[in-house]
Amino acid sequence: MTHNSHKAGFALPMVLTIVAILTLTYAVCLNQLVFLTRETRQAIQRAAFDRVAMSAEARLSYLVTTEPFGAGALNIGSARNTSNANGQLTQPVVDASSTLTMDDRPYRFLENSDSTVPFLARVQDEAGLFNLYGATVDQLTRLFTQLGELDDRDAGNLATEVQTYNVDSTSHQPLRRPSAIFSRIAGMADLFPPRVRDRLLDKITAYPDNLAFNINTAPADVIAILFNVDETTAQSVVDNREGTTIGTLNSIGLTSPDPAKAYTFSGGRLRFTFSDPKSGLTYRSSLILTPTNAERPLWVENPRTTVTPPPADVEVNDLDPFPDIPDLTS
Repeated sequence: MTHNSHKAGFALPMVLTIVAILTLTYAVCLNQLVFLTRETRQAIQRAAFDRVAMSAEARLSYLVTTEPFGAGALNIGSARNTSNANGQLTQPVVDASSTLTMDDRPYRFLENSDSTVPFLARVQDEAGLFNLYGATVDQLTRLFTQLGELDDRDAGNLATEVQTYNVDSTSHQPLRRPSAIFSRIAGMADLFPPRVRDRLLDKITAYPDNLAFNINTAPADVIAILFNVDETTAQSVVDNREGTTIGTLNSIGLTSPDPAKAYTFSGGRLRFTFSDPKSGLTYRSSLILTPTNAERPLWVENPRTTVTPPPADVEVNDLDPFPDIPDLTS
């Protein structure tokens, strides 16, 4: 009797141990299954988002290569002259129908007429951003102080570093992507946390071959930094240009640092941003016009999808719809 009791006492802990191991194994497998299911669901959601984003980008690409540019917008379906076989100008093909403003304002985008899920689409003319080339040390200092949250000393030192880098073009590659500033300029990466980097990258560009600046598409904070005016004055410029075209900087009371620059037209490079307000998925790319290239009049550069915080205080259904491709046959 005693011998059997010892066997039973020995078997019970073994059974409990085996049950515990099996339970733990089941829990681990279940956790992995939940993780894989979540990852699969996110991958499917992202693939569906990318498909809609690229559809919007394709529509924008068509509009950019076929519709006339204005000072601050694409004039969708606007009147344009054509020529006959004798080279004589004929009557405009179609009357103006809508505009796509290039100052980064949000538009409501629906994938098709049956869609009920709205997305946000924005287009920013890069000629309206802060170009790292051609900027003075004072302008760069204000950029790093106001948007980069640096003190005057650090901001001034970095401004000098950036200008020196731009001037010495023989020993290194020029900055062609704004993000390159954080890897090529000493000290940049250490002084700017990701949150501040994103804010800077939204406002800067880097094109050494095109220094034109478009006052008609510049955000208020870029105007304030470039021309050393307060935020109220810069915002009044943005408000007063609505529905009009600014032809010269003198017309808005600002002094041009370089009168030879063009202040009224896009430089042919557009920044496209497409986002899902619910998930925070955001697609970004740059569209570059190359009108002399008959086979490829437009290039799409640096496309990428990230997750960003959904925009605050944006009622998507109240926004203007993203323009459709005009029907020229009607």
